[in-house]
Amino acid sequence: MAKGLRRAARAVASSCLVLSLNIYVFAIVLYEILGNEPSADPWFRTLPLSMWTLLVDGTLLDNMGIVVDELLRIEAFHAVTIFMMFTLLSAMLILNMLIGVLCEVVSGVAALEKEEAAIDLMKRSVLGILKRLDADGTGEITEAMMEQLTDDPLAIEVLYDLQVDVDYLMEIKDMMISDPARTLTITEVMDLILSIRGDRSPLMKDMVGSSRFLTWKINAVTDQMEDRIAEIISRMLLARPEESIPI
Repeated sequence: MAKGLRRAARAVASSCLVLSLNIYVFAIVLYEILGNEPSADPWFRTLPLSMWTLLVDGTLLDNMGIVVDELLRIEAFHAVTIFMMFTLLSAMLILNMLIGVLCEVVSGVAALEKEEAAIDLMKRSVLGILKRLDADGTGEITEAMMEQLTDDPLAIEVLYDLQVDVDYLMEIKDMMISDPARTLTITEVMDLILSIRGDRSPLMKDMVGSSRFLTWKINAVTDQMEDRIAEIISRMLLARPEESIPI
């Protein structure tokens, strides 16, 4: 929370500056209109008092009804219009904009801290397991090592905490290591696990990756079906060699 407020300091300062200028400008206008009106003295007798009234009654909406009722009683309709315009700009727009900026910054900081916590958890657990599996120290992770990783109880617990679907992870691994001779680096494995966390907001690259995975999966299933059909036809031909089976 404190880190989010520090990051939002510039936006908060800008909003407060805009609000102050808004109060100053409208206070001058209302003071010029109501400065000589005895009934409005409790609120607009001087310029500082006018600014205070706009801050407390117009921005914080403390006793706005009392001020408006008094202005209506003395038939200062133009002043009422200006006062309502100020309330709309300050209380409804600027303050809500300030609240929105704070919420957005705090949410962004919370997401960043969550990402950092996930990376730290990976470094303290999965990274150590991968380095242990990489006995030769080359930094290359083979398909067999990935199988050992998903069999490790500690790794499974960490993947569960990160909301990683292990089955999906292994299918992504199969797509990336379609060639048995190919390997993945430790960095690629770490990035892969972090990118498929269930609590992570999807990005455009995730959509592109999902499209590639879907295409690969369809092709893989199609190849399996074709191999299975060819195997069935071969068995039928072997069982009945005297007959020809149209293909």
